[in-house]
Amino acid sequence: FTLTVAPGSLPEWIGRFSVANATARGDPDADGLPNLIEYMLGSDPKVVDTTALTTEFGEGTIPLTYRESKLPADATLVVEWSTGLAGGEIWQTTGLTTQLLEEDTKSRLLKVTLAVAPEDPKRFLRVRAATAP
Repeated sequence: FTLTVAPGSLPEWIGRFSVANATARGDPDADGLPNLIEYMLGSDPKVVDTTALTTEFGEGTIPLTYRESKLPADATLVVEWSTGLAGGEIWQTTGLTTQLLEEDTKSRLLKVTLAVAPEDPKRFLRVRAATAP
């Protein structure tokens, strides 16, 4: 017989999962968040999640708020911005301000803000999962 032992909760499973096993662009629930990003957000990649990343446009800012799981040790989330979405665009982190809103032993709630002026060209934010060295 085969005995399979599974973690008792999604956070425990995420903490034991290696991002090296994740398909970077896989998105079985088709919610627009690739599996690797969902693992880092502490979300279940098989359940549609429309609230993992939130934004409320402010006067002169583009804020992005998300809860990042602290359990995966082999990857980090990086917020970047660009002036376009076409291939070859330069994505950068300069000019971003990160604020820690709350933290516990398993996650942290972060708000990343990009200041913009009316005369600036369009700005786009993205969250990228980067494997840790």
